[in-house]
Amino acid sequence: MAMAQGWWLQKASLPSAGRFGAATFVIGNSAYVGCGGSLAVFTQDLWEYNSTNDSWTQKANFPGAPRLGCVAFAINGKGYLGAGSDLTIFYNDFFEYDPAANTWTAKANYPGTGSLINANFAIGNFGYVGLGQDATSTSPTDFYKYDPVLNTWTPLNAFTSTGRYAWGCFTIGTMAYLGCGNGPTGNTNDMWEYNPATDTWTQKANLPGVTREGAAGFAVNGKGYMGTGLDGSALNDFYEYDPVNNTWATMLAYAGNPTVYTTCFSIGNYGYFGLGTADGSIVYNELWQFDPTGLTAVNNIEKKTTVTVFPNPLVTESIISISENCDNAQLLIYDVNGKLVKQVLFSGKEVKIKKENLSSGEYFFTIANQSEKKIASGKLIVQ
Repeated sequence: MAMAQGWWLQKASLPSAGRFGAATFVIGNSAYVGCGGSLAVFTQDLWEYNSTNDSWTQKANFPGAPRLGCVAFAINGKGYLGAGSDLTIFYNDFFEYDPAANTWTAKANYPGTGSLINANFAIGNFGYVGLGQDATSTSPTDFYKYDPVLNTWTPLNAFTSTGRYAWGCFTIGTMAYLGCGNGPTGNTNDMWEYNPATDTWTQKANLPGVTREGAAGFAVNGKGYMGTGLDGSALNDFYEYDPVNNTWATMLAYAGNPTVYTTCFSIGNYGYFGLGTADGSIVYNELWQFDPTGLTAVNNIEKKTTVTVFPNPLVTESIISISENCDNAQLLIYDVNGKLVKQVLFSGKEVKIKKENLSSGEYFFTIANQSEKKIASGKLIVQ
């Protein structure tokens, strides 16, 4: 029986205030997370996350004004960050960060009209920025290439659909993939491929699930991953994109709080997801690591563990008990078609489940610990 794939492992939280709309770039084995905020407080601090030892270190503050929704990318060992807004002033300043010297240098201002929650990425030796939202709440379609050697911005072909802001984005090889966002007709779930060699846009298969703004994405080993966002309420669904077949597959839902305007990045074989907000006022500082290869089925149990379900059938509430104590474990419940229908984080030797939206019928479950090892599985009947 095929199951939703992937595995989430909680990592060290940002040792500062939670925030949404933070900007991120990756250099080597470190991610740099800067700016962001809540609806009431904006920041200009910069933090380095070291994926090797799972630690955070504060770095030199971003030299511009506090803000959120900036653009950011890395090219040849330097980070670039700018634009964004404090929801009153819409900025177009742009800076280069040198991690070796821990210093910032002002660069040519971003020339676009939209400066809040733009599409942004780097491919090869160039950065790409465009779309977004401007001070009149208009979403333009302009798009630009940044050359760090010449310190220049070059206009490119405009986006061929409606303008929007709050995109999800990832790059695979020499292509960029941008999806969802909010535009003149509301939230979207369409997906577009940008080819910088030909400066062309091509529409791809829509992201499954509801339309949304503020989705987040990253790429690992030739596949793209995108999810969360906002469509009336914060979401936690998560999907994998295969560019060869132009298809999407459902992955294990994000294990953190349902969130929008999340910080995400990839280093090596893992993706990282965290921070964000539920509604603009509730903000998070948690960080999770995503392993696309983890937990593919409810077989191959790592070790024999006694598991009981009482009562079974489940009428209103049941308790699943196991003989092994677990730390940061997950209970995953699937229907007979292999679709993940419920996901519960817990520690200890038992986890309580409620019927809630589970329909009557037969289900299968697996329990896995924080080391991605499946330690128990079983069958659950719901009346």
